[in-house]
Amino acid sequence: EVIEEALRTLALRRRDAAIASILDNPLTPIIGNPDGDVTLIEFFDYNCGYCRQQGVDIRELIANDPNLKVALIELPILGSQSIEAARISLAAYRSAPEKYETFHFNLMLGGARADGALAQNIATLNLFDIEEIQRFSTDPETDTLLQLNYRVSEALEISGTPALYLDGTIYRGRTSREDLERAVAGVRQNRSE
Repeated sequence: EVIEEALRTLALRRRDAAIASILDNPLTPIIGNPDGDVTLIEFFDYNCGYCRQQGVDIRELIANDPNLKVALIELPILGSQSIEAARISLAAYRSAPEKYETFHFNLMLGGARADGALAQNIATLNLFDIEEIQRFSTDPETDTLLQLNYRVSEALEISGTPALYLDGTIYRGRTSREDLERAVAGVRQNRSE
C-alpha cells in the first residue's frame, strides 16, 4: 500500500509538473480571459472533426464566462497537414496574441481541411504580419513547443483529440458545453468551500 501510494503521488507530481510546463510557457496560446479564475486546457488537432465540434462549445463557453481562461495545446496527430496548420497557428499567436482568438476559431470552424496554406490565408485575412508568421513558423522555438505538447500529452496519457484538462480531471473525447459549464462551476464551488 505504501508503494502504491508513493506511485500515485509521483504520478500526480509528474502530471502537475507537465501542466505547469505548458501553462508557464509564454508561447502557449491563451484565449478567453488570460487572468481568469479557472483554466481549461484543450488538446486539439485542427483536422479533428470532434475538435471542431468542441471548438463551438469552447467559443460559447468563453462568450458566456468572462472569467474563463483557455489554454490551447496544439496536438497535431492527424498528419503533415495538421502539423503545417499547427506551426502557422503557433506563429500567429506569437506574432499577435490579441488577434489570435479570432484566427483560431476561423481556422477551427471553417470547415475545410486545415493545412499551412489555409492557416496562412486566414492569417492574411485577419491582417497578421505574414513575413513574421513565416519566420516564426520555422523557428526552433515552435518545434520545441510542439515537442513539449507531445510530452505533456504522453504524461497525461492523452493519445487522441479532443481532450480537456480541468483542475485535475481529464475529459477524453468531445464533452458537451453543458457538462463543461457544470465542471467549471464545480471547480469554483470547491474553491469557495
